[in-house]
Amino acid sequence: MSQDAWKQQLAAAIRRVEDLPSDLLVSLGGAQALQRVADEYPMMIPRRYLERIDPSNPHDPIARMVLPDPRELEVDPVCQVDPLGEDGYEVVAGLIHHYRDRVLLLVTTRCASYCRFCTRKRLAGRGWGQLTERQLDVVVSYLEQHGEIREVILSGGDPLVLSDQVLDHILGRIQSVPSVRMVRVGTRMPAVLPARITDGLAGLLARHRPLFVVTHFDHPRELGAEARRALELLVAAGLAVVNQTVLLAGVNDDVGVLAELFCGLQELMVRPYYLHQCDLTQGTGHFRVPLRQGIELMGQLRQRVGGLCVPQYVVDLPGGRGKVPVALQHVASMGLSGSVLLDPEGRPVPYPL
Repeated sequence: MSQDAWKQQLAAAIRRVEDLPSDLLVSLGGAQALQRVADEYPMMIPRRYLERIDPSNPHDPIARMVLPDPRELEVDPVCQVDPLGEDGYEVVAGLIHHYRDRVLLLVTTRCASYCRFCTRKRLAGRGWGQLTERQLDVVVSYLEQHGEIREVILSGGDPLVLSDQVLDHILGRIQSVPSVRMVRVGTRMPAVLPARITDGLAGLLARHRPLFVVTHFDHPRELGAEARRALELLVAAGLAVVNQTVLLAGVNDDVGVLAELFCGLQELMVRPYYLHQCDLTQGTGHFRVPLRQGIELMGQLRQRVGGLCVPQYVVDLPGGRGKVPVALQHVASMGLSGSVLLDPEGRPVPYPL
């Protein structure tokens, strides 16, 4: 496959509801209802990823993750536009400094596919597009002035929608700061557009080690032949690869599905890292799995698979209160109407369901 095949696939991705296959539109209730959603939250689906959807199954998990759903327009009182309070921690454009020793750098607001459960639905597919050179200058200056920052996490959007040249430049500028000792690159590309993972890209990332690639697979059907090849390229280049998964109702809220996914990743030398409770993002309420059910699933998973296949189950607390593992020491109480979790400093935080 050509090193630039991914660019052609990205350009050909479906962005308009009217371009979806007619059988899918019929099973989902017609174009008009979906278009209202896509007008608010953009849609983009690579054609090869779309082929994984079973149009005869109205509850297909792949479809659920990428196709607009009228429920996205429902207002949920417990959900927020910016559930993690990231805007309040944005110190310069695109740079979020929440935890003392690490920062999150949003290098783009574009992705190869817009997940319907995205934490940053407020930005995905619209926002400001791509970090400019001037903005990068300001980011680097901030890093130089804050020697406590040892780790930079590249996110967005998806950093791998950027060209090799731009990505190489950004990584080089960040790693020119002596206090920056580690970089993470978060990406969903191996799952939704695996052609993006080329020999050239794998080599580029390897040259910037120490660097972790954090992939995002949510369902075992995403681990097709092309995705497996993409992961094998990254591992063969000597890169550390870990995966984060979001717990999603109707997609992977089943111990058998999770076990198949995590064991499949382990066999490819990819460590299941996090199982995220779906963030309380406006427009994603229909994806929420009750916390109690998530805890039960983790218990079932530990009985079924080995420890290297078990990720850490975490909640990113609302309002920027921090990420905590859902373990007994972080659960103050649980009831039918909600729970109370403890933030990293032991302060109680009410949590719905």
